[in-house]
Amino acid sequence: MNLADLIEEGNLGLIKAVDYFDPEKGIRFSTYAAWWIKQSIKQSLLSNCQPIHIPTYMVALINQWRHVVSDLENKLAREPLLAEVAKEMNLPLKKAKVIDSVVKVLKSVKDTSAYSDNEDGQDGEMTLKDINAPKPGEELSASEEKQKLISFLDKIDTREAVILRMHYGLDGKPPVPLRKIGEKMNLTRERIRQIQKNALTKLYEYMNED
Repeated sequence: MNLADLIEEGNLGLIKAVDYFDPEKGIRFSTYAAWWIKQSIKQSLLSNCQPIHIPTYMVALINQWRHVVSDLENKLAREPLLAEVAKEMNLPLKKAKVIDSVVKVLKSVKDTSAYSDNEDGQDGEMTLKDINAPKPGEELSASEEKQKLISFLDKIDTREAVILRMHYGLDGKPPVPLRKIGEKMNLTRERIRQIQKNALTKLYEYMNED
């Protein structure tokens, strides 16, 4: 995507920020708007950078699937069973089979047109980009940022911190869906989502002030 398109996407995020901003929360608008602008641009890139169209939610599940499979392989010293991966991700077996099928297809499909001008004439494998994967040389920086973010969890409400740790797997455990967190805390999924949103807003403000 060119710069003009990215700016337009950022403007759409800014419009959403204006619509949802609540000054009574005590959060600066610049901090709040920055999050919406970044999310709008990321969503647009995710929808446009892939050689094949895959829904955004499925991209996240596929990336999570790959990480979980890799972790289980290290723990079990063998290739994990489909049921074992499904259990680790808290997914129904039927849905797990769908994700597993998509992952296998992505491994096998060849994109001949995208590499037709290669000098060596070889076909390239069609792959799905992991937008969360760090670029070379960025792993150390990403690790430091994660530790910095975790340290800020002590500054927010205990319940908010627990929800973020569970949902994003910040304690090294597999991420937990908001619905599951709600069941454990005896709260609705929507209430958990609201708490998560407020917690993220606070964290972004702490990060920008530091």
